[in-house]
Amino acid sequence: VDTTCIVTAFATDGTVQVCKSQRHFKSLFLMRYRGPTDSIDPKIFFNYDLRLGNFVVPVKESKYACSFIPLPMGKQEHHICKVNLEADLLGKNMTGQ
Repeated sequence: VDTTCIVTAFATDGTVQVCKSQRHFKSLFLMRYRGPTDSIDPKIFFNYDLRLGNFVVPVKESKYACSFIPLPMGKQEHHICKVNLEADLLGKNMTGQ
């Protein structure tokens, strides 16, 4: 069974305070991706290309790394249907040059 633990934090003013009232944990079962043409539920969905630039890979070996990605603000309640966890390497060596 492929599961992952997602940790989220949110704020409406751009400053994320990692406190209990704004932090959530959820274990998710990873399912096969369905494209927008296959999707009938949820009825309101949008496609976003969320990218994290200038991410520094830890020098010391680690099982995880953490960073924040600002999400787009929507005018109505909607769902994010796909999260792409692939890395895009942009031709820099280990020293960042």
